Amino acid sequence: MRLVLLDIAAGKSETAGCHGRSEFGGRAGTLRALHQRGLLRNNALTDAGLSFVRTLQTQSNKEQ
Repeated sequence: MRLVLLDIAAGKSETAGCHGRSEFGGRAGTLRALHQRGLLRNNALTDAGLSFVRTLQTQSNKEQ
């Protein structure tokens, strides 16, 4: 889920990096879960999604 959110925040499509039927199916489940958690709406980040992405980016910067 983290990578999908980061990709969408970077301006990539919600299916960026998917190759093959099973990957698209898995991505559909991930997108559904992100919608249910309120992080995506209409395949765009919500305010909660943006906040979560910022948290992920901050954690990533601390690890480097």
